Amino acid sequence: MKAVMRRRFIPSHYHRDLFHKLQNLTQGNRSVEEYHKDMEIAMIRANVVEDREATMSRFLSGLSRDIARVVELQHYVELEELVDKAIKVERQLKMDQNYKSGGGSSSNWKPNWKRDEKPNWKGNNSKAETSKEKEKNGRVGSNPTSGKTENPNTRTRKIKCFKCLGRGHIANQCPNRRVMIMTGPGDVQSESDREEEDVEMTPLEDCSDVEMPVKGELMVVRRSLSVQVKEEEHHQQRENLFHTRCLVNGKICSLIVDGGSCTNVASCTMVEKLGLRTEKHPRPYRLQWLNDSGEVKVSKQVRVPFEIGRYKDDVMCDVVPMQAGHLLLGRPWQYDRKVHHDGYTNRYSLVMNQKTYTLVPMTPTEVYEDQLKLQQRKEKKEKNFFAKSSEVRRALLLDRPMLVLLYKEALFTTNELDPSLPSSVVSLLQEFEDVFPDEIPGGLPPIRGIEHQIDLIPGASLPNRPAYRSNLEETKELQRQKDGSWRMCIDCRAINNITVKYRHPIPRLDDMLDELHGACIFTKIDLKSGYHQIRMKEGDEWKTAFKTKYGLYEWLVMPFGLTNAPSTFMRLMNHVLRAFIGRFVVVYFDDILIYSRSLDDHIEHVRAVFQVLRNEQLYANLKKCSFVTNKLVFLGFVVGADGIQVDEEKVKAICEWTTPKTVGECYF
Repeated sequence: MKAVMRRRFIPSHYHRDLFHKLQNLTQGNRSVEEYHKDMEIAMIRANVVEDREATMSRFLSGLSRDIARVVELQHYVELEELVDKAIKVERQLKMDQNYKSGGGSSSNWKPNWKRDEKPNWKGNNSKAETSKEKEKNGRVGSNPTSGKTENPNTRTRKIKCFKCLGRGHIANQCPNRRVMIMTGPGDVQSESDREEEDVEMTPLEDCSDVEMPVKGELMVVRRSLSVQVKEEEHHQQRENLFHTRCLVNGKICSLIVDGGSCTNVASCTMVEKLGLRTEKHPRPYRLQWLNDSGEVKVSKQVRVPFEIGRYKDDVMCDVVPMQAGHLLLGRPWQYDRKVHHDGYTNRYSLVMNQKTYTLVPMTPTEVYEDQLKLQQRKEKKEKNFFAKSSEVRRALLLDRPMLVLLYKEALFTTNELDPSLPSSVVSLLQEFEDVFPDEIPGGLPPIRGIEHQIDLIPGASLPNRPAYRSNLEETKELQRQKDGSWRMCIDCRAINNITVKYRHPIPRLDDMLDELHGACIFTKIDLKSGYHQIRMKEGDEWKTAFKTKYGLYEWLVMPFGLTNAPSTFMRLMNHVLRAFIGRFVVVYFDDILIYSRSLDDHIEHVRAVFQVLRNEQLYANLKKCSFVTNKLVFLGFVVGADGIQVDEEKVKAICEWTTPKTVGECYF
């Protein structure tokens, strides 16, 4: 229906007119805010969807030229920043116009003739121009019908501009228009004693160009400025290398000229960010002095096109991870271009295409700012949160804040613990986080008085079977468990046949489950590799020796598979938790079940068990533990407040067992 309505009532050229209006939209006599609002409305009506760079370019191209020339020099990332800067520039321009209309003037020029001397001429008009209008227009007009007057060319040749130091015009008629300079975050000032960007300087006597460093943030698109250098600034170059800024593919980069370098160098950062095409170095070599990370192999070259003002050139450079700057011109560039260096002014002069260029260095302050920016970007890239002594000293000298992060390794995260746990339980787990390590600490377990002992049958001969040939699967000592971890698998049948069997009782399951009557809150703790947390009795280690194709090995801790290992483990658990068994603890080998009737009592019971495990240096597996719950699985049964139930997962195979249809399917 909408399509039919559009075809019926909307002319075919409607959208074309909208695009045409948007394409030709300019500020005109509107304010910046009105212009921005009209552009947004036009884009919505034309249904134009474009990225922010295209929108900012569209907005900037339609701005008033006086505002656009100032805003283009500033750094902005979002469209809102661009609009805000344009509004502030517009406000400052209006203030300057009001100042001029009120009689204010920033020009220091005065006429060469006296105020009471007025040129005489006759004309058709009854009123002559006032001297104020003559000074405003900057020239003395004459009527064709008037008599002889003083030649204006003779007078104007004596006039000197205080802005560009040229002759033939005054400051307010200087071809280099007034520059608007951002002095702070959005504040704009007009300054008439500096040149504007992209305006050619008054030609020097030798018709050479003085190329100044490119202004702007490093690696950000900006224009180059051409200004004159004061003579008293030359003494600052006495201990300064030649640093400047250049444009490489429209991006501002730092440039160093060093006559002590035997090669031209381009930093890896600049090559990667600008996507410059590299080629294999014809003679690879190694460098030591440019990088503080050791010896660097130079195996690539790149041709870098750069420009400093009106000087444009390209140079073949070696690609090196350099932090001093983006581009370094050494002896090869000076030799190829026949460059002359003025040691007093630290300027480089060269002739290219029958035109002389003079490269002017930056001031030490500007060099220091660039070095700080490069260092900050390097630190940001490394993401190193350790505060170095040099960084702290620099922050104190520059009186700027420094953020210091204190890192503390913690075991428990929101992914490992149930978010529904009470805060008191979470605090308790964090207090005893050393009981739940990711890995059992290195070294042997402590001697607790209960170590595993192997008593051999008197008169039994020690087994000494020869090694036999086996395939790859049979020789794997490590076997993967259900949880993905690995366990060493050793055949202990030979030593078990000649070992005296212990008669330590194993607790009955039904007796333990009867103790849970009346409990409603449960916590289960599973020890991590419990057998390996018990030491072998001193002097019995040799009895656990086993053969491999790499030699004989023996156990220092109790291994899995020994005939009396379960008895030894139960003896230790009963000894350690004797004060709690029968009251609020049930233990079956490495499974510890804590049960209580209230939450407050349960937290105290869990704390007591944790304290015993810490004192005995017994470690639990956090992934297999359950804390403060009303139902859990223990020894194949579901234990809860409503009693003991069968675990459905254990009988799932029997419940889903298909009915046999033949006699053969009835046999197991």
